[in-house]
Amino acid sequence: MADNHDLLILPKQGDSSIVLTEPRSNLAARGRKDATEILKIDIGERCFAGVNIKGKWGFIRKNGTFIVEPKYGSVDYFSSKLAAFSYSTNRNEARWGYLDLSGRVSVPEQFEKAGEFCEGLAAVRYNGKHGYIRRDGTFAIEPRFEFAQPFRDGTAVVRIGSKSRLVDKLGQYVGGVFDTIHQSSGKALEVRIGAKSGFVNRQGELLIDPTYEVVRDVEGGYAWSARVSWGDAVALISYDGDLITIADSGWIITRYDEPDGVIHLCSRSHNGHERFIDKDGNTLFERNTPKRAVGSFNDGVALVSCDSPYYVDKTGRRLTEDPFKAFGRFSGGRGIVVSGGRYGYIDVSGNNITPVQYLDASQFMDGYAQVLVEGDGWQWIDTSGDRVAEPHFNENGSTPLRVKPFDDPWETRPVRTIPPHFKEGFCSVMVNGKWGYVNTKCQVVIPPTYSHASSFFNGVAAVEGDNGKWGFIDSAGELVMPCQFDQVRTLENPRSY
Repeated sequence: MADNHDLLILPKQGDSSIVLTEPRSNLAARGRKDATEILKIDIGERCFAGVNIKGKWGFIRKNGTFIVEPKYGSVDYFSSKLAAFSYSTNRNEARWGYLDLSGRVSVPEQFEKAGEFCEGLAAVRYNGKHGYIRRDGTFAIEPRFEFAQPFRDGTAVVRIGSKSRLVDKLGQYVGGVFDTIHQSSGKALEVRIGAKSGFVNRQGELLIDPTYEVVRDVEGGYAWSARVSWGDAVALISYDGDLITIADSGWIITRYDEPDGVIHLCSRSHNGHERFIDKDGNTLFERNTPKRAVGSFNDGVALVSCDSPYYVDKTGRRLTEDPFKAFGRFSGGRGIVVSGGRYGYIDVSGNNITPVQYLDASQFMDGYAQVLVEGDGWQWIDTSGDRVAEPHFNENGSTPLRVKPFDDPWETRPVRTIPPHFKEGFCSVMVNGKWGYVNTKCQVVIPPTYSHASSFFNGVAAVEGDNGKWGFIDSAGELVMPCQFDQVRTLENPRSY
């Protein structure tokens, strides 16, 4: 087996597949402009993973032997058990086909571009035009579009000349003709005619006539929303086409904290006047305090950034007073406060959960936070402030535990920003310089014997051995693939690049 192996792996929750992608550093070293290459393949007896050796992709079994020797220059991630591939490493000049889960060619390379399969069809470019193919490579919709997006809920956005339309799986147009149709993950699509916008559903039916001015991005937790200039008012509309609220034209809608139902308005005069309203347009509270920015609401509490930061609830009531300063966003119903270089926690009512006593403290996640106790090292506490594990996990009790989720083995951040984070019932921990895993009861279930350890995904975690190579273990701590690869990195989302 070659010495230089590059492997990144993502098991997707809820299925028996993993996603693999070559590191950006390797692509850059080869002069590649695209961010990443991604594979997604079945975790079965025949095919366990894909590996990249000297710029070529191949496929290996669970025992590390090759099913297909590395020979493909480019391979995208799998969808519907097929992945686009090319023998060329130049993606812009490549001809594309599709591989099946065994790594064999299912559709020969012939397309100038090849997309993922969605709802049984994949968008491809052939002789300069886009169309849609079936899994066997035959055309379901002949190439006639300047551009074609993936199908969703039975329709897809296509471009004909300078206009955009929706098309169904029979190739028939549905709905009207627009200058632009913006793709979204919601049930509705923004459409534009000139400078005016409206919304249609995915069957092409008008939800809101394209007669309004739209600013598409509203900050905060509600990604799919738009603020619309609606006569003498400003409206917030979801990308499902639902009217959320209306404010008069003297205000600008800047943020919608959807889980808490709080909408942030700023005065158009930019004089520091802020108003916070609910979805029914009722005023929660107002402020006129320049240079004191109110952050996003979480758990009904927001951080006010200023020289002495503090928390406010949805009525505008201060939860903290000097000498206590707020530190970061609320998480898990708890917020961090600091005074005199010591840290503690309060609840959403401002009540103290723990005294201000720790040298360092993280946010809560999955019901736990880690705190640095003077003389005792890093420990875990629950939301009541009680310790949930002894601070030492080794036999003689001389080495403090340090906890850090290891989704990115090369990432370094201040420890207080990284709370204990369980994935599939495990959290990686370090004892005396070695990494292992504890369960949700803070019991060591996989001994700390590795140089590095990633989070678990679909029953598999990447670990680095003493030899500096990476392999994979299962939830019982057994090696399912020896530590033999130079680089690995687990990702939650293949589209995160």
